Amino acid sequence: MLGAKLEVLDLVVLAVSIFLDAPLVQGQNKPCVPSFCGNVTISYPFRLDSDPIKCGEPGYQLVCENNRTTALIGHGKFFVEDISYVHNTT
Repeated sequence: MLGAKLEVLDLVVLAVSIFLDAPLVQGQNKPCVPSFCGNVTISYPFRLDSDPIKCGEPGYQLVCENNRTTALIGHGKFFVEDISYVHNTT
């Protein structure tokens, strides 16, 4: 009988902890707000290196230097003047 009461108590504790964590999990799923660098608006899948990691995909990270958006590709630095979100290209 004591074992059954402990199992019920474990389930109640689990349910309460899930309920209390729900707002935190929901907050993680909120879309990131766009970033700006110069005249370039940066949204998912791109992100600035100063944005949270969840706000972009690996390989789509951009840098804002002196109010100019740059893409670091290999050993080269390329200035980004516009982003096409239709094709996800810079």
